[in-house]
Amino acid sequence: MTLLLLLNNQVAADAAQTMPTVQVLLETTADVMVDVSADYMVFTTVRGRNRELDQFQAGTAQVTLSDLTRKYDPSNTAGPYYPNLKPMRSLQLTGTWNGTTYPVFTGYVDSIESEYAGPPNGNATTTIYATDGFKVLEAADLASSAYAQEVTTDSPSHWWRLGETGVPYFDSVGTAHLEVGVGKNAPTPGADSLISREAGDALTFTELNSVQLVSAAGGATSGSQYTVEFVIRSPLPPSTTRNILYWRDSSGLLEEQVSFSGAADAGALMWGPLNSNPTIVANDTVRHVALVQTATDKFMYVDGALITSAASAATDYTGGRFYLGTASTNNFGGVIDEVAVYPTALSAARVASHAAEVATPWNGDTPGARIARVLDAAGWPGALRQLDTGTSVLQSAELDTTALEHAQKAAASDFGVLFIRADGAVRFIGRAGLFNQAELATFGDGGGGELGYVSMRPELTDQLIRNDVTISRVEGVAQNVKDATSISTYLRHSYAVEGLIHNSDTLSRSAAEFTVSEFKDPQRRISNMVVAPRGDPSNLFPKVLGLELENQLTVKDRPPGGGSANSQDTTIEGISHTVTPMWWETTWNLAPSFGASGTPGSVWALGVTGFGELGTATRLSF
Repeated sequence: MTLLLLLNNQVAADAAQTMPTVQVLLETTADVMVDVSADYMVFTTVRGRNRELDQFQAGTAQVTLSDLTRKYDPSNTAGPYYPNLKPMRSLQLTGTWNGTTYPVFTGYVDSIESEYAGPPNGNATTTIYATDGFKVLEAADLASSAYAQEVTTDSPSHWWRLGETGVPYFDSVGTAHLEVGVGKNAPTPGADSLISREAGDALTFTELNSVQLVSAAGGATSGSQYTVEFVIRSPLPPSTTRNILYWRDSSGLLEEQVSFSGAADAGALMWGPLNSNPTIVANDTVRHVALVQTATDKFMYVDGALITSAASAATDYTGGRFYLGTASTNNFGGVIDEVAVYPTALSAARVASHAAEVATPWNGDTPGARIARVLDAAGWPGALRQLDTGTSVLQSAELDTTALEHAQKAAASDFGVLFIRADGAVRFIGRAGLFNQAELATFGDGGGGELGYVSMRPELTDQLIRNDVTISRVEGVAQNVKDATSISTYLRHSYAVEGLIHNSDTLSRSAAEFTVSEFKDPQRRISNMVVAPRGDPSNLFPKVLGLELENQLTVKDRPPGGGSANSQDTTIEGISHTVTPMWWETTWNLAPSFGASGTPGSVWALGVTGFGELGTATRLSF
């Protein structure tokens, strides 16, 4: 017999007390969830972070199922779910209380482990381990640049990135690789990419007549509509017409070509009946060019703007070849980069999106907008997002990383937070959203409407003192702030955040000053609090099921030996659950809400009711 004694307004748990209806939902075939709740023995979940200066980690869950019939054993060929018990299947845990279903955890299976006990017990269990959506975002590689991400979004049929050091120049989405034409010389590789924040290279062509690249068969445009796109830089407009690119049909006849000519500092692009009428300034200016063919019309865009258009029916070049360089005697002299062919006529909006990312990729985004772009690129569902706009302005994007890393960088650059909610949605809270939140519950040990806890752990520690803080952004000047009194009293406690992508050194400075102000002195903090809701189910279950990371609580305690009661406004930084069919325990990792001692009015924010007088008992939030 086991006696369970709960303190602080809790009561002993017994079989007569009410529990939420727990659902354990497992995806056994694509998009089909099976309720396996009848077999669960215990589950645990962990989400969030330990302390407020840590980065939010991927949430995890562990569910143990009774498996005497081996139906959850992935190797059991006679099992009802064979062969569909696999990693990356969805796992959802919910609790229904008083008619409301609350999400507890949503994620993806990592592994499935079976365990069989020998005689005389003969027990059999299967344990499923899962990780939340951070797992998906961490595995989602972004393109090499924002420009490349835009190109990828529109699914080109051919894309010659021209970053190789020698032939062949590979078609990155097809097989029509570019080779040197018969009797021709190769262009010079290794020019700096014409795409901002792109690590690749480009090709330099000269006006020599012997320079030419030709694709394998099938590299030409085809069908009733298409788009051809490229980026160029020319030292000067040539006085004689020079060919940039052209394509031949399957019989080898020259059908279409794009040429460049002009005088002084202005040059014109020509394509079939279209002439841009010297509007392209040269002198090493980078230009994005898109040629769009519909079934009935041609459109020429330069830097995302429509330059000219004309009625012109499309010609089908199926099986033909695509050429960069001279058709006969006149070759373009300059740099060519990122040549792409699309089997569709791109809209003006999509052309403009591509052009915008050549020089200033995603520049000026808000953090929320940047995270949305990243989630789009990762294929993350729109319905599973809750994104604040954020306050900072972000620099041009440098990608070539994972979706998770760039999204976290965008959130950190606003000094906000990013995590996966219990229902599986990506949640971004900008720094402004971390202030002035409503207190959603008051826990204490004195009755009077306070909710009870099993235990809480207050501490006074130097582990979170930060009195020498350096914060810097990409291409910015590192901002360092120190507090001499704190360093003298508690020794030096350094903290550095580097590589942020906001666009202001002033913001870096403000963040460093704020961090020192918040963390230069130790403060009493409640590191965690344990709640057993079965002791007061009608009041506690809606809280342990409904509260989310970064929600605000007030926690009160009265020292057993007497003295004044302690009260602290706290923020939930981590949530852990341990659940069986007869028991539920929740642990919250807590941190003082922003402010000198976690009390309302300890920071000042412009135009926000309830904050104190600047310079008296408060300091400026940022």
